[in-house]
Amino acid sequence: MAALSFKLEGTVPYNLLTIIQQPFFVVSLFFFLIPYNIILYGVNDVFDYETDLKNARKLETNLEGKVLSPEYHSFILWTSAMLAIIFGIIYTLYLDFNLIVYTSLLVVALAYSVKPIQLKGRPFWDFISSSFHYTISAFFALYYFYDARQFHISQGIEVEYVSLWCLLPLFVWGFSSHILGAIPDMAADKNAGLRTTAVVLGKRLSLVLVFVFYSVASVLFLYYFKWWALGTVLYPFLVWIKNDNQRNRYQIYLNYVNGAVITIILVIKAVLPYFIK
Repeated sequence: MAALSFKLEGTVPYNLLTIIQQPFFVVSLFFFLIPYNIILYGVNDVFDYETDLKNARKLETNLEGKVLSPEYHSFILWTSAMLAIIFGIIYTLYLDFNLIVYTSLLVVALAYSVKPIQLKGRPFWDFISSSFHYTISAFFALYYFYDARQFHISQGIEVEYVSLWCLLPLFVWGFSSHILGAIPDMAADKNAGLRTTAVVLGKRLSLVLVFVFYSVASVLFLYYFKWWALGTVLYPFLVWIKNDNQRNRYQIYLNYVNGAVITIILVIKAVLPYFIK
């Protein structure tokens, strides 16, 4: 989306062939598919080990994850550290990405799980920091092209580009998504001494907050992305599902469907220039 929105004065918009030849696209596609997930969820599994042992949902393999055996903890932490360093070098030296931005985003991601900070156990900070995980890949792309836009403007070249504010609806959507996922874990989190937003507010108020955030996010999505975002209007209705685990499953299914539809639309939009002369 970032690439398709970037257009220099007197040039045609990016097409699929141009996009997939960008080194930043190739590196980031791999980074956010595998290494970043190891760093984020691997570290989370290590520091959540004692909590996960008390969570019935984590004691079996399913969509909610499972308990990571202690024999893998050291390997995961060392692997995460090496991946963070390796890709930090690639991004900053090879792709000329801002080192401060790269480091800051990783610090925020790790602060969610790593003790003694462990923002996941601090009310309100938990869903705010968690939402960074949903938006970080989009921010990388939007910031990369925003930086390029600022450079071209400084050279007196006009540039069309999407506003960074279009990240706002995704960020607010992340608030609801986190709280919704924390509701089934309230008992386990409370027993483990984690004061999550769901634990502090209770189930009823948490669901109210979920409804408000999803509704606001949906309005913002429609404002920034128009009919592309029609699928987001379904999320607020999740709060009417009584069963906590079933509610989470439906949220995951909605994510799959919306993600697939939007991805297909993006690919079609990127391919169309080949057929429209």
